[in-house]
Amino acid sequence: MRVFPFVLLSFLLGSCCLANRKCKQDYNQITLRIISASNGEDLLFGPAKIYDPAMIRLYSMNGTDTIFHGCQAGPNQNPGGDSLLYANVDYRKFETMYLTLSHSEVDTLQVLYQAIDASPCCPDYYVATLNTCNNSAVENIGGGIAVIKK
Repeated sequence: MRVFPFVLLSFLLGSCCLANRKCKQDYNQITLRIISASNGEDLLFGPAKIYDPAMIRLYSMNGTDTIFHGCQAGPNQNPGGDSLLYANVDYRKFETMYLTLSHSEVDTLQVLYQAIDASPCCPDYYVATLNTCNNSAVENIGGGIAVIKK
């Protein structure tokens, strides 16, 4: 009779892995705003913009190979918010990336990949977060939006 509770407990703990589970995959998207450090105006969109979102490139180096990451402008999911820059980073989890804002301006970004424990039934997954820009801390605001102040 002592074995029955152990068997029942084992079945209940293991049953979550038998059902239709939805495991999360790595979240390799970084959402950016680039604003003026002096007055907070958006430098990518609107009347104070000084950078062209279509010209921005995000890349990493893998030895002598240049690995480009997908980068495009898009709407803010928060009503009334400014447009945002969305970057889909490469699955190889490069920690150092370069952000080309213009022909003469390239910033160095540091990205952290936080491992999220999804056990017992799902594999762990990673979430990419922008940590620094040119060795200065990046402000992460609500909704996973990173703010670079220039």
